[in-house]
Amino acid sequence: MPHFDIITNEDGSVAQIVRDGTVHHESVTLEPANQIVSTYFKMAAGNLAGMKDADGELRRHRGLQAFLTSLTGVEAFTNIFFQQLALERNHPELLTVVSKQSGPLVKRIEKCLTVAFADPIPAQDALMQRIGRLYGLRNNIVHPRWEPTSICLVGDVSIAISGLAQNFQVVFENEEFCRETFWWCVKLVAEVGRAAGNTVIESHCFHWTGIYGLTDERLSEYLSLAESY
Repeated sequence: MPHFDIITNEDGSVAQIVRDGTVHHESVTLEPANQIVSTYFKMAAGNLAGMKDADGELRRHRGLQAFLTSLTGVEAFTNIFFQQLALERNHPELLTVVSKQSGPLVKRIEKCLTVAFADPIPAQDALMQRIGRLYGLRNNIVHPRWEPTSICLVGDVSIAISGLAQNFQVVFENEEFCRETFWWCVKLVAEVGRAAGNTVIESHCFHWTGIYGLTDERLSEYLSLAESY
């Protein structure tokens, strides 16, 4: 865990920065760790807002960015929240689980939940399955491949075109899909916070996602949780 000492001049300006007892010659910016997480959710929300007035390729670009940053927000939240929780509770087993660098994210989330809390979060299996499906699509995006596809236009003169792709990215032009992805990711953040003792999700979600004034009622409305997952 790095430690910085800031040595100041008489006028309050910075004279020298020392990191772990050694002079640090570069500038340094220190922020609360939760901002690493909330940045992704804020980016996702911004891109979702931009989808309303976007058409065609730009709409796809914004939807794709909203989707990716939502899922990246989940991974960042998992890594940072559970690490902080492990340090606060002096819980070495949880720290070992969350520090694992390989393996499916959903399995790591499930293991963190099991080790950290006495009981599962509400509808945990269904929520993990949904996050798992979304994360599988995310993996297709960051590790893209294609299956060569052809088409033949049959008429008086037939035209054959090869080397095409059935592009899965077209789904990101669907604002409803991208928006639901965002709110399911926020749902996970909210339920983990509740399991950690935050009976009201508003402050917890604002802290980790930057969403102001989120209530259970609003979240349920966004996800139509009156129906089953």
